[in-house]
Amino acid sequence: MAEISTTPVARNPREYAVVDAEDVNFAWTPVDEAQSYRLQIARDRAFANLVFNSTVGGRTEMHVSGVLPRDGSTLYWRVQARTKDGWEPFSAPVPFRSVSDKRVLETMGVSGEEVIGRSTAEGTTSMVEFWAFVIAMIFSVGLLIAVALYNLTTF
Repeated sequence: MAEISTTPVARNPREYAVVDAEDVNFAWTPVDEAQSYRLQIARDRAFANLVFNSTVGGRTEMHVSGVLPRDGSTLYWRVQARTKDGWEPFSAPVPFRSVSDKRVLETMGVSGEEVIGRSTAEGTTSMVEFWAFVIAMIFSVGLLIAVALYNLTTF
């Protein structure tokens, strides 16, 4: 009989990916009977200098916004499942680079198109794109109402 793994596997961001420090989706494989997960992000492979440490419920992804360093430094992330037996082993640490300054990207030799952000990961949409769409829709509806009211008052 095959043994069921109690350790999630990190999916996104992948090893050595360059991510937008302002807006990142972390995703991992599910663990059978997991009650919750813990996501950790650190400045070192030993996870002695944590940048982020949070229990995220039963979801298999977590959106992290505004907490990562922006300077292109290498960070590491890992995830751990909690089952009825307690906290299981962490996934293998995954190194990635976190940046939001275009000048830092240039010194790293990375183009903006190579940066993984929430808008490019797994087909999701960034909050900026979402709110820009909402504002555009509100403006369009307001404009339609204004034109309709103008036409009603000219008759």
